[in-house]
Amino acid sequence: MDERWKTFVFPILPDLIEILSPLALLTRLLAVALITAQEFERLSLDSIDDEKRSRQLLVSILPKKGPNSFDRFLSVLKETEGQEHVVKKLLGEEEKREQKREKEIRKLKRELEKKEEEKEEAKNELKAERQEKNKERVTNIGLRTKFSMGSPSLKWETNIPNMPLIDYCEPCGRVAEINGMLHVGWIDRMFQFKKGAWEGEEHHLPGIRGIRSVFECEGKGYVMDINEEYRCKSIYEWTSETRDLELLTKIPDEYQLKWRSEIGYNGNIYLVGGEWSDRVDCFDINKGEWEPIKKMENKQTACSLAVIDDKMFAGGGGGAGNSVECFSMEKQDWIDIKPTTKECYELSSWNGKLVATGGGGWSNCVEMYDELSGDWLPLPSMNKGRHLHGACTTKNNQLIVVGGWGAKNSVECLKM
Repeated sequence: MDERWKTFVFPILPDLIEILSPLALLTRLLAVALITAQEFERLSLDSIDDEKRSRQLLVSILPKKGPNSFDRFLSVLKETEGQEHVVKKLLGEEEKREQKREKEIRKLKRELEKKEEEKEEAKNELKAERQEKNKERVTNIGLRTKFSMGSPSLKWETNIPNMPLIDYCEPCGRVAEINGMLHVGWIDRMFQFKKGAWEGEEHHLPGIRGIRSVFECEGKGYVMDINEEYRCKSIYEWTSETRDLELLTKIPDEYQLKWRSEIGYNGNIYLVGGEWSDRVDCFDINKGEWEPIKKMENKQTACSLAVIDDKMFAGGGGGAGNSVECFSMEKQDWIDIKPTTKECYELSSWNGKLVATGGGGWSNCVEMYDELSGDWLPLPSMNKGRHLHGACTTKNNQLIVVGGWGAKNSVECLKM
């Protein structure tokens, strides 16, 4: 069927039926073979009522007469006396359609022009953004020089005394700065570096099978313990001055995995991984409530965590290889970043940058992640190779590493 029947005839069909005069058309339509003899007899009229029915039949038959039926019908109308008003009606509809189409074309052209303008604006914004990034790259070149491997301003020092050595354990617990003092906890003991010396080697923490970690959140110290099966059981608030522990929360049974890792940030405590798991759980300190959040991409145990600018980084655990994941607090989603060169590393936040120290095979490798380029930049190596060690950054921007397999009770400090 010619689409013009639908476009020009069907919309005015009721009006067309009223003004069409089939008697004046039938003979001519038969002559040009637009209707058959049988259809001619069917359309013959005997009364006024039949005339209207005949018109209806006519406009229902003609659109089925092939792709050129509309043009042929229009020619017959023009050649038949008394049908000028029908031609005018149809051509008027065609003219209206053409005007409407031109209007739509003008509208589309305006929209295209607007899109071109928006595209040009976006291009200019991108150009400005690239110029800004170029400035950042210049700054980043300065950062690379400042933190480069050969920079004379960077040096690992051993001006902090070694930890007290325990015969049955090389220290591999967490280290944190709380109230201006370094704290290291493992097994059933908590050590504090106070007035140039370590204290607490004989102190046993009551009611705790073993310390999994010691960490800080918004100026307060916390301890997470483990039971005989190495499952994380509870979290305590730690008071450095009195060396007292106060129960903050018992960890729900379904969150009590072996060798979970923790970090405190913005009033929340996050438990990550454990038993080669990808689960992540969050405890709101103020509300006293637990809730699971989006799982990691990789399953791992005893991983390392660091937070920088509302982003939590996780990696270095068993099962994760040298992969690193980043969790956006704002988007509540995990993404992978470029892997480190070593496995079983320890993550730290230092000078607003992510730093990975040590690794499997008792490595002394130190790397800094450059978020702008997505590369890991080498930093001066530690004096001792180590992994499963503790690491933290102090308020005066010193990066401290403590203990670990391969380094026993040694302590090193990287500062500007």
